[in-house]
Amino acid sequence: MRKAKKKALIVQAYRLGDKSSVIDKMIMEGKIKPKENGSFEVFSQEAKGDSGELAREGDYIKIDSSGNPYPNSADFFEKNHQHVEGTYYKQKSKEVSVWMYGDPQGPEIRYLTEHKQLTFHESEPERYFQAFLWGTMLSAAKDAVIVFYQIIRNETGEIQNIEFNFVERKEFDKTYELLSEK
Repeated sequence: MRKAKKKALIVQAYRLGDKSSVIDKMIMEGKIKPKENGSFEVFSQEAKGDSGELAREGDYIKIDSSGNPYPNSADFFEKNHQHVEGTYYKQKSKEVSVWMYGDPQGPEIRYLTEHKQLTFHESEPERYFQAFLWGTMLSAAKDAVIVFYQIIRNETGEIQNIEFNFVERKEFDKTYELLSEK
């Protein structure tokens, strides 16, 4: 599997539940939908169906380079970003594993297909990768990248859980750098 590193960029982020004209505008545009139970549906680039990614009050919304919102859980966001000022945060640069179409399918991809409902759709190149993430069915194009945020293994090395997501290729190229293989 390849390794990549998140670029240490300054990004803008907004916390759901806080007063924000940006969040209000996205609600008016239908990119974020408040739900009756206090949660939100976030219509990211990968949420192509009738339902968005589920987020809760206190979670953060970042905006990708194409203007689409995407959620970060409060815990993940606060561990991986440093507040600069206002709505500006510096992303901490962290090495992650990544997988792209054409790479060998190792145990991590097998785990995702067997336990995380990852499926591949040759007849739908714009929705090639599909998986149930953030409370909804997400999809990404065949040239997208699967980013592994955390791979949890037991003492014998057997995979117990994987936290992952899809990142559209243009967004990946802007926000990550591939590391040379050792």
